[in-house]
Amino acid sequence: MLKSSFGIGKKRPLRRQLIKIMSNFLGRRWSHTHAWAPYLRLTRNDSGSFSSIVYRGQSVTLLSPSTILAESTPSRSIYIVGSGPSVAENDLTQLEPQSCLLLNGAIVEIGSAIAKPLAVAVEDERFVWRHFGLMTEKVPPGTICLLSVAVIRAVCELNPAWLGQMQVVLIDDIRKPYGAPRQFISDLKSRVGISMNTAGSAGISRDPDRGVFQGGSIAISTFQFAIYAQPKLIGLVGVDISNADKPRFYERSGEAAPSGLEFASDRIRDHLKLAIEDCRARGIHLHNYSRQSILLECGLPYNSRLGKDRS
Repeated sequence: MLKSSFGIGKKRPLRRQLIKIMSNFLGRRWSHTHAWAPYLRLTRNDSGSFSSIVYRGQSVTLLSPSTILAESTPSRSIYIVGSGPSVAENDLTQLEPQSCLLLNGAIVEIGSAIAKPLAVAVEDERFVWRHFGLMTEKVPPGTICLLSVAVIRAVCELNPAWLGQMQVVLIDDIRKPYGAPRQFISDLKSRVGISMNTAGSAGISRDPDRGVFQGGSIAISTFQFAIYAQPKLIGLVGVDISNADKPRFYERSGEAAPSGLEFASDRIRDHLKLAIEDCRARGIHLHNYSRQSILLECGLPYNSRLGKDRS
């Protein structure tokens, strides 16, 4: 049973909701300004890459490049561990040390089933407002943290010193990038290092430091980081989506936070199919450890290797 502090905390403050509404008056191309406004600034180095976080004029910490993932895992396997109910069906202790990329509430496994993760990732600032106590309790100093612009700003509002203890890698939305206007599909399709489907509804970035495609689930963004690290195997645990109406594995009945995954399932499916195609083209093996998952619809069969009920 999870501690009560791991449950739902406060909601996103009203002032943040108002800032988001007000940003719509800037027009569609700049409405995402709310992610960093009014006090967050990300600096760049001479090569144009993001280099540091500044909040309210004060330096918070440096930003790390995406290559840190490949440099930090002793294994040639990366396991993306989501928050879907199927996580509870798997024995995570079987996974190689420092190979797990934990999404959102999967960080509850740090120190128990997973002694030390490869990295943690949070993309939706609502998770920060609800579960920052969980983040500060479970994520040890020095951990690689993949965080979106909005999440970085939210953490800075609560405790910027926490970021200073971590190795922060930026998740920048390639369609709605920090400090720049929303990008048109035609602009993205002409870029080097980007693969998009014919309809333009999904894309994969081969250089996460230049932005990733956010596809309705943090699993989409982290998939691109995992591919960039060029492992031999990418395993997906708890990337369910198809049962998004059920509580996440770390939530108790009656305290589940609202999820928009079921409404974004088509968008998520398009991105997953493209990522799977990219992996197969690169010779990266893929394993799906979720018995009930949208991955089955994408041609990735269930692998029972981690199943607790496996005889």
